[in-house]
Amino acid sequence: MGPAGDRHGRRPAELLRVQGERQGRPFFVSGLTHEEALVRRFRQFGRVVAIGRPGENLPLPGATRAYLPLDDWKGTVSELIAGAHVVLLSAGPGPGTVWEFTEALRLLPPDRLVLLAYCDAATYDRFREAVAVEYDRRSRTEPGSPGTGLWPPLPALPGYPPPARPERPHWQVLLNGGRKRLRWDFVLKGLVVFGPRWEATFIRFDPTTLKLPTVWSLHKLVKRELQPVQAQLEALDSRN
Repeated sequence: MGPAGDRHGRRPAELLRVQGERQGRPFFVSGLTHEEALVRRFRQFGRVVAIGRPGENLPLPGATRAYLPLDDWKGTVSELIAGAHVVLLSAGPGPGTVWEFTEALRLLPPDRLVLLAYCDAATYDRFREAVAVEYDRRSRTEPGSPGTGLWPPLPALPGYPPPARPERPHWQVLLNGGRKRLRWDFVLKGLVVFGPRWEATFIRFDPTTLKLPTVWSLHKLVKRELQPVQAQLEALDSRN
């Protein structure tokens, strides 16, 4: 199945493995799901295509759905990755996700891959460990990049940044019934982006950096952190 471009001829941006109920959670007070919010931010780079769940009766709003054959899903995903303008992949330790990440490493230049961190620190660490094992297996037994036959270096995925202020300041403790620890966080915790030699940077959406979190200040925080990522993607050549 070859990837189709949008009406301007641009290749699609692939959205892989945004799992389960995370897709349907509202984004702030806009009424948008997180998938819809991601589509709005990335649709300027082309039609956003997500991998649908087999058997879903009514796809959630957001990206266009592509469905995988049960017997050869890896071949289809490989074609989608190779033909995409940008690939957005949600980090997780499942074998399908880990294979997709190593396949993106094999097929894509580093500036066309964005890793989405919906998970907590422990899950992210399991993802990093699983990626190292799968990369070692595949790089020893399978051919690398179609252009060179070689595998790129395994990126040193950065650690999960802790919150800047894990506990509330004293005045907020008083306002929150004596509760010191901050219990709220973004559902999408941040992004991992890659430099020209696969140097990885974790961009954390950290609400604890705000003295007084409001809907407006939280929106500005995400917009500010995303600006360099969007600028990098805007600079990409078209893959027509």
